[in-house]
Amino acid sequence: MKPALEVELANTVRFSEGVVRGLTRNDAFKSAAAVAFWLFLSLAPLLVFLGFLLGQVARRRGVDALLGPALEVIPAASEALVREELGRLAGRDAAPIAPVSVAGFLWTASSGVHNLMDLFEAMVRATKRAYWKKRCLALGWVVAGLLAACLLAVTLVRFDSALRVHGPEGLHSAPLSSATTRLNAASSSGHEQDARRAIPRARTVPLNGGALPQVSPPSGLATTVGQVFAATSMLLFGTVFLASFYRVAVVRPRRVRRRVWPGTIAAVACWLGVSWAFGAYAASMADYALFYGSLAAVAVLLVWLYLTSLSLIVGFEVNALLERSGAGVASKDRSAISPV
Repeated sequence: MKPALEVELANTVRFSEGVVRGLTRNDAFKSAAAVAFWLFLSLAPLLVFLGFLLGQVARRRGVDALLGPALEVIPAASEALVREELGRLAGRDAAPIAPVSVAGFLWTASSGVHNLMDLFEAMVRATKRAYWKKRCLALGWVVAGLLAACLLAVTLVRFDSALRVHGPEGLHSAPLSSATTRLNAASSSGHEQDARRAIPRARTVPLNGGALPQVSPPSGLATTVGQVFAATSMLLFGTVFLASFYRVAVVRPRRVRRRVWPGTIAAVACWLGVSWAFGAYAASMADYALFYGSLAAVAVLLVWLYLTSLSLIVGFEVNALLERSGAGVASKDRSAISPV
């Protein structure tokens, strides 16, 4: 092994140990559990509000068309439960409790963000903001994130719809019309069942007492280009949003060089890795879910939220460690050139 490679490996190991020590010293694992708990509590009012919106606005598109891109990041074991609850809530009149659900979501979700900001201040020993300032900032980030996510979801759905109509992979109407032609031809010869097999199976989502058919596949993004574009857009959006949150989460001295992107990239990479690994593990728990039903889906979702919160904390600790290292080097340089 080359000496330079040995040095880089040793530096990487020391840096990783520093990150782990920082997480342990600041009780990051307990704080991640608290943040995950608040985010989990925010799901109930959020689902009620989204169900109200789906019942009022998305009658023709259904649950999958508007929320399919966002639901793709949830572990498969919990995704079915969330879709089922959204479909059930969309068929009910949730207008009386919609304002209450919005207030409940904003309070619980902002409480999780508030806990993150408290932990970040302790990690970098920053000047603490007043409680009402952090609460207002947390509420602003939650509202901004929700609006941006809704705008992104609508953009992705429209992009995918344009691909289905004009793109090379689209034109679902062509195979459907050809199947209908075969159905008409078979009807005249008395073989309707053979021809009906060519038509894609549809499933229904109840909306206000009615039944809305939705053609497979279950996701609202049916084209391959649309799915790739959706994954790339959500990844870029999440990265930029997280970097912005790291930038303003704490008050830092002007002399300290603020680090944002190294921790952001580390947090996103960590989240992708643990989400994939935990998703693969949860997928192998089919027998467990068979016995415990929805309880298993809730447990999987809660653990995934914990891993997500921990990934955000790991990314901030990476930035904090780099800032401390940079400040230490700068102080040594200043002491070296200062007169005796």
